[in-house]
Amino acid sequence: MIGTLIRMIAPPDCIACQKPGEYLCVGCAQTSLVAKVPSCFYCNALTIDGRACKTCQRKSKLRGVHVLWRMDGAAKDLVYTLKFGNDRGVAQFVARHLVNQFNLADYDIITFIPSDGPTLRRRGYNQADLLARAVARRLGKHRTPTLLRTRHIRQVGQSRTKRFESVVDNFICNNAKGVMGKRVLLVDDVLTTGATMSECARILRAAGAKQVWGLAVAKK
Repeated sequence: MIGTLIRMIAPPDCIACQKPGEYLCVGCAQTSLVAKVPSCFYCNALTIDGRACKTCQRKSKLRGVHVLWRMDGAAKDLVYTLKFGNDRGVAQFVARHLVNQFNLADYDIITFIPSDGPTLRRRGYNQADLLARAVARRLGKHRTPTLLRTRHIRQVGQSRTKRFESVVDNFICNNAKGVMGKRVLLVDDVLTTGATMSECARILRAAGAKQVWGLAVAKK
């Protein structure tokens, strides 16, 4: 409520042209955002709705990932503002685009990738949680915490293979009763290799989730 009031009194500037009124004005959105073509998160083969292809379904418990934009241009600026700028209004702006673009109404639970302790203390918030809250609010649902991160693993600079290896057993489900038999939507800001989402999906499925899909703003 307070954030909404502040944005009404002093609306944000467009991150591309600095025109006041919105985080990204209509003109800049049309020229600087590139939609992500639906594809398998694991091998990038073209698929319907971003679901994992038949071959990769045998490698991961993650059914697929809805990805809004390519991680380039204005999309990159929006993600960085959300991730490092401590500007929580960006989550509301991006959530509107996510809900308008994808059919998310049938998911039973909206949850998120948890931050590790040092990152959360340094930033003061988890951008994935902010997105999950904003998406859930627009869908008329509750955002539900389901996972805890057990250790801090730095993945920047790691190879694809190393990323998948390093996240194993890095999460636990702390809400097995809540996920049992449910279709889960797992929210994060950026999809890189899909290693983290895939591991979280494995943990959630082991806890009894019926199905796990991912939702991300952009893919590198």
